Amino acid sequence: MRLRLRLTLLVVLSTLLSTGLVLWLAWEHIGKEMLSGKVRSLADIMQLEEERLLDNVESYLSRKVQIVLERKAYMRTAAERTLQLVTALRRSRNGMAAEALLEDIRRHDPLFRGSGAGPAVPGRQPPLAMELVRVRDLLAGQTTRLGLQADFLDLKQQSVADLVHNLPDSGQFLILNLPGDKGAAPGGSLLPARNLVIRNSVLCLLMPVDTERDGLPGELLVSMLSLGDLDQQSRQFRQTLLLETYERYLASRERLFGATILDGRGRVLVTTLHDSDPVPAALRDRLAARTQRQDFFSSVVPDTKAGDLLCAVRSIDCLDWIVVLQMPLDNVTKPLDTLFMKFAGLSLFLTLAALGISLAFLVKTLAPLEQLTRKSRRIATLDFHAPQALERIRDIAARSLDTGRRDELGELSWAYATMGHALADNIRALMKETADRERLNSELAAAREIQMGMLPPAADLDRLCSREACAYLCPAREIGGDLYDAFELLDGRMAFIIGDVSGKGMPAALFMSMTVTLLRCVLENEADAAVAMTRVNNLLEAHNQGTMFVSLLIVLYDPQTGDLTYLKLPRLTTGDSLPERENGFLQNLSASSCHHLGSLYFLWA
Repeated sequence: MRLRLRLTLLVVLSTLLSTGLVLWLAWEHIGKEMLSGKVRSLADIMQLEEERLLDNVESYLSRKVQIVLERKAYMRTAAERTLQLVTALRRSRNGMAAEALLEDIRRHDPLFRGSGAGPAVPGRQPPLAMELVRVRDLLAGQTTRLGLQADFLDLKQQSVADLVHNLPDSGQFLILNLPGDKGAAPGGSLLPARNLVIRNSVLCLLMPVDTERDGLPGELLVSMLSLGDLDQQSRQFRQTLLLETYERYLASRERLFGATILDGRGRVLVTTLHDSDPVPAALRDRLAARTQRQDFFSSVVPDTKAGDLLCAVRSIDCLDWIVVLQMPLDNVTKPLDTLFMKFAGLSLFLTLAALGISLAFLVKTLAPLEQLTRKSRRIATLDFHAPQALERIRDIAARSLDTGRRDELGELSWAYATMGHALADNIRALMKETADRERLNSELAAAREIQMGMLPPAADLDRLCSREACAYLCPAREIGGDLYDAFELLDGRMAFIIGDVSGKGMPAALFMSMTVTLLRCVLENEADAAVAMTRVNNLLEAHNQGTMFVSLLIVLYDPQTGDLTYLKLPRLTTGDSLPERENGFLQNLSASSCHHLGSLYFLWA
């Protein structure tokens, strides 16, 4: 794969990867922010709705408490006046006098104005029913004409019997739920009619008439006032409030959610949705699984019809309502998807533009590298032995290179142009060195032939030894300082020489040839070998500026007498200053002896 293609793929992949990663992170972050923002919006809507409902409930409860307080005052006043009337009637034994007293009370007391003993303002207060009850009969289990029993419980879960035992002199109010109990007769008469039924809760006042010795009152004045109108008002208030809430949700401008109001048992009170069951099953399961009611929570629940739903739930305890707002999750994610597609399209356009600019810059950047590649191929195909080859190298390396750039490619172009000149100079020096080496090798080959020519051939060795003889010389280099020689002296003796010159190469070869030449000349003119070697040593030492030396073994054999004379010379031309040169040389001989051999076999190796 070419470098341009690799760099192009690297740029494309890195750009796409970074752009995709940024888009994905942005989509995730914005999606979470939009979802949390929508949850906060629903929470704010519910908070405002709850505050409005609480204000309405508070106003209604204030009015209801005021009405109950007014009715308590009305009942207490009526009970006190009734007790005064009963006491007056019981004290007066004359019926005409009691009737006159009752008529006077009716005429002067506004509470009893009108027909019968009813209230003076029947439009403002409901009918009041009263009854005198014997306490012992009540505690014995009898039911009064108004339907009161001793085991009845008030709203505080206190029985009537307990209240009677602890009844204060001022009396005790309690609220009883008496479905089907007897109530006051029409017209406000004191004694109730048997056909009147109080269908709602009643406000009851128990006042003692007199007290017996055991602390219990002998009789009770029981006053009952129906609270059915307040219950009806409460139901109407709840229905009106529910209808107003429904219309507010139905007329809301933000129709992206459905609103449903449930009661405490999960029954649908009102909903803006048209489904048979507007609450998803998953949300109902969660509501049923709650151990305690939460003030607010939001959740994404699946739904078989609308897909995933964002549900927000709020409990309004004062009304025993559960408000559920539902929003399809697609309505939350759809704007995000639309924004993401626009952002992705813009990012893709910018990415393609950046890739185009990057590729153009990459092609322009790699152009000098391709040019250097072509130049290197041309230089590699040149014939350096051709005429003007070195000048062509300089021309190819330096021509059309942008050496004025101030970056790495400019430095590379300058280095390549300089390399062309240096390469031409190095090739020229190498060619010259190669020619000199070839000439030296040819000279060394000629010197080797000359050196080998100075050694005696194998035929001479056989003739001199009158036996089979063999000699072999292989220098460490082309030529060297090893030597051997065999020749016949003028007096008929045969001389055999083996030696090794210190050092190697050409100096040792020259010293070897000089040593062989001097040995031949001196031994042919001197019969005594020791004297001959002394002369050779003197001659070599006189012209030995490099302090070289040679180790020799010289053997002189006389075939007529069988005498063998040999000299072992470890170091010839040592350079030592001897007191007497000739005597000193002889003293440095390792051994000098003469032996007579009956037969002689030599193997030179």
